[in-house]
Amino acid sequence: MPKYTNKKYEKKIPPFEVLMRRFKRDVERSGVLKDLKKREFHETRGERNRRKAKEGARRHQKVRRDAYMEQFPNGNVPKALRSKRNF
Repeated sequence: MPKYTNKKYEKKIPPFEVLMRRFKRDVERSGVLKDLKKREFHETRGERNRRKAKEGARRHQKVRRDAYMEQFPNGNVPKALRSKRNF
């Protein structure tokens, strides 16, 4: 019995390298590895509180910096104020 195939509807499988890159990108975007690394070691309550305080301080600093930059049109900050310590 002959085998009939319709070339129009045949699926083309991309090369392995393309599939691997696509898989890595999807895993990176989903945050699975980040979560895995976070759970690799036990984190005590004190460590967790310190980490969260550090993250909050970083967030607060970014908000302050963005609010400060709004007063300069088009990001034209005077040269004397460009130091990171001013934020």
